[in-house]
This record gives sequence, C-alpha cells and structure tokens, in this order.
Amino acid sequence: MAQHSSRSLVIQRSKQRVYDLSSNIRKCENIALAASRRDLLRAGSAGFASALIGTLVGSSQEAKAEIPVGGWVARHGLTAEQYQMAFNDFVGNHGMQLMDVSGYGAATPLYAALWVKTGSPPAWQGRHGLTAADYQATFNQLTAEGYHPVLVNGYATAAGTRFACIFQQGATGPWVARHGLTAQQYQAAFDEFTSQGYQLDWVSGYFDGQQDLYAAIWRQQPGAPAWQARHGLTPAQYQTTFDQLVAEGYRLELVSGYTSGGQDHIAAIWTK
Repeated sequence: MAQHSSRSLVIQRSKQRVYDLSSNIRKCENIALAASRRDLLRAGSAGFASALIGTLVGSSQEAKAEIPVGGWVARHGLTAEQYQMAFNDFVGNHGMQLMDVSGYGAATPLYAALWVKTGSPPAWQGRHGLTAADYQATFNQLTAEGYHPVLVNGYATAAGTRFACIFQQGATGPWVARHGLTAQQYQAAFDEFTSQGYQLDWVSGYFDGQQDLYAAIWRQQPGAPAWQARHGLTPAQYQTTFDQLVAEGYRLELVSGYTSGGQDHIAAIWTK
C-alpha cells in the first residue's frame, strides 16, 4: 500500500553513516514504471545512463526534426522559463516523456532535464517550482488519482526550498515516500523501511538554509540484486566510495549533489 509523504520539523543533524546492505536493490526490473524509466535508461544506451547520472553536468542534442522512438534530449542551465518552454516543446510537440529533472543554483534556480521518446509511455505528470506545501498537495492529489512518485528533487532558492517531481501511473509494488527529513530522520526511515524489505529507489539531498534535508522513495522489489547507498559524502569521500564499489562490481545508479553551509555533499545509490 502506498503511504503518504510526510514533512518533518526536527532540526537535529546526525553525522554521516555508511550503509552496506547486501541482497537489496533499487532497480525496478519487474515494475511497469521501471520499464518506462529506470530500466529504459539502463537498457537503452550508455548515453541514457550518463544523462541520468550527469544532471549535474548536462548535455544537449538538438531536436529540430521529429524525434524517433528511442531518441532523447538533455538540457542543463535552463531558467524556469526556458525549462517550461523546453518541456512544452518536447512533451507537447514531440510526445516525449520527462525522465529526470533537477533544480540547482543559488538565488535563481536553474534546471537540468532529460526527455526520452518511448513507444508506449505510461500516464505521467511533472511539476517544478513547488513549495513544500504545494508538493504535499500535489502528492495527495496525484496519489489519490492512482499515480505514484518516481522522482522528487529538492533544491534551494532565494525564496526557500522548492521541489521538482515526476509521478506515473501503472503497476507498482508497495512503496513509501518521504520528504523534509533531517539526516537523522532519513537514517531512521532508511533503517525502518529496509528492515521491512524495502529498497531505496530514489534519494535527493538539499539544503533549506539551516541544515541538510532529504527526500526519498523506497519500494519493495522481490528478487532484487545487491545495492549500497551513501549520503552526506564530501566529494573526496564520494570518489573513494565510487572507486571501491566499482571495483567490487557495483555500478552507479543515482547521484544527488547538494551544498550545505558552503560545502558540497553527495548522496548516491549503487547496484550490482
């Protein structure tokens, strides 16, 4: 059963904790949403995967002609207005599906996004620029209509925290979504849900002006391979962890970069 997202108010911060959880995963091989999103990105091409992982870097591909099934377009450094124009073009004019979106920047938010042309996309909806209250209202409305979240990205702006998100309809197993979690609350939720057989499917770290917060999605996915997750890593710690896990046969599935108190931090997920 889907559980409603909650927002938390505790402001205590915990130190980084490293997870080492075998026999778990975040890849959604047997879920319809994955066939149209995460697995599509993994199975389609290295370009898809690098575009997903590289939302901090970005890439581009002009879409002047009709885009064939399997085609993709990535953009970065877009203002909110430019992002909306790109969204309207690629979705409205080319029938593409938004697969990934990330807000970033300082006073004025910028956006990086990936659109893919799929043969039979599920019903989906995307939002950006939402306050926490707006996101909660959107969450309540769309889940009541049979949608479930596949992405929620928190990011800082001069006006406060904002959220970008993607929801889809389609078959899915039990899932849980949370946002507005402190590092301590995120760790507690992580421990609770993984002990119940859930796997971390999505995580986004962001800074609300006072502390690191996290938004995450967990799913129950029978038969999932091994996976590992980290949060609160410095760039040097991330590189060390990356090198270690890749040497052990893991591959990077998701990385979320965020700035806290002027320091860069990273949350990430790897699978075998």
